[in-house]
Parts: sequence; structure tokens; C-alpha cells
Amino acid sequence: MAELPGPGEDFAEWTAAQWSQLVPDADSTAATPAIRIMATAKAFSQSHDRVIRPWRSNGVNTTDDFRTLGLLRHVADDGIRVQHIADHLGADPGTVSSRVARLERHGLVERIDDPSDGRAQLVRLVAGTESLVDDMYRALVNNRQRFFAALSVDERRLLADLLRRL
Repeated sequence: MAELPGPGEDFAEWTAAQWSQLVPDADSTAATPAIRIMATAKAFSQSHDRVIRPWRSNGVNTTDDFRTLGLLRHVADDGIRVQHIADHLGADPGTVSSRVARLERHGLVERIDDPSDGRAQLVRLVAGTESLVDDMYRALVNNRQRFFAALSVDERRLLADLLRRL
């Protein structure tokens, strides 16, 4: 049995090395980036959730709530269907519908009849909430700047390009 990695030791590298010894016929070269991506995604999500926390009293509990509001901010007064929000977020329409209902109870969004289909409804921001959404966006942008501060602008572009290929 291998000795566990010590403090400061690279867990991703250690894990990849262990797997390459345990299962030498399996290519473990993807283990290190996979572990790092998962750890980074978790840390990034947690940092964004901390930034969103001040808006919980407004019904904004997660970054997906913000993403919903942000999408609605981009479509202005026209509104969009819940299915379109779900498609954009890669989420279940039922989950998005519950999210929209909560945001509606907090006075951030409203449902209106779809003028092109009397049976359907559209969701849009309530007039006057744009500045609240913009404030959240600014806070998240500042958090992203802090999170990626160790990377130069060119390195951030390279990282974005590499992730786009996956």
C-alpha cells in the first residue's frame, strides 16, 4: 500500500502515479488534469456561491439563479420561455421552473403571456431590477479576477481555449 501524500504534495500527480503503478496497462495521463479540473471547478463554484450570499434575501441562492437573471437581463423586456432558460443552463425545466417561481416570489422576475402563443408564458425581469443584477455581475467579475489572479491575461485566454476543446 502506498503512503498517503504529505502536506503540500501534489495530490493530482500522486494519484496519477499510483494508478499508473496499480494498473500499468491503462493510460493515466488524463488523471492529473481531470483531478485538477474537478478540484478547480469545486473551488470556483464555492467562491461564487460565497459572493452570491449577500443576495440570498432577494431569493438568489446560487450562481445558477444569477445565470437565470443574467440571461433575462440580456433579453430585456421581451422575456423568454422556461425551456430556453433550461437549455441555456443545461438544467431540467422543472428545476428552472421552481427557480423562476422563487425569483418571482421575491419580486425579481415575472411571467407574462407569450404574444405569439396564448397558451405559453415568458419570463422576464421585473422593471427596476436591472441594477441589482448588474451589481451581482460586478461582484462575480471581481471574484473571477481574484480567482484567476495567478494567471496572466494570455494564460487565461490559453486556458479558455484549451477548455473549449474538451
